[in-house]
Amino acid sequence: MRKEDIFSKITMPDILSMYNVRQSTRRRIPCPLHDGVKKNFSYNDKYYICWSCGAKGNVIEFVMEMFGLDFPGAIRKIECDFNLTSKQLSIEDKCKILEKERLKIIKDKEKIKKNNYYNLMINTHRILYHLSQIQKIEGLKEYLYKIEEWLDDNTEEINSDFY
Repeated sequence: MRKEDIFSKITMPDILSMYNVRQSTRRRIPCPLHDGVKKNFSYNDKYYICWSCGAKGNVIEFVMEMFGLDFPGAIRKIECDFNLTSKQLSIEDKCKILEKERLKIIKDKEKIKKNNYYNLMINTHRILYHLSQIQKIEGLKEYLYKIEEWLDDNTEEINSDFY
């Protein structure tokens, strides 16, 4: 199948829907390519652009970026996923795609765990700090300093993962 055929049959909303990317009526969402949290990813029927990570392109380029495929691999994946041809992806291609999807899920889960732990540490510090203002508890200040050190060491990493 030629790329022009794909462009005439498949839109960006079709692609986003196929790959379980939440859409909005205003067509601005968090970037699914870099796991953004702000609505910096804009799209129309033919193209997309992320104002944060700089990714831009058409439906084929989105699939290439999302799944780490080359151009022919992206064409084959779109053809298979949208039943545009009777030709099936090879077992090797399917395994590569599944492995990349698995690694992306693992990476996403690790980011979420790290962010949850970071938020827990912030809340713990806040509560203990307020407690230290009310009562004098032995060893509390040292514990607060340890939490502050951990937060200082991890703030930049957390921010780079989510922004």
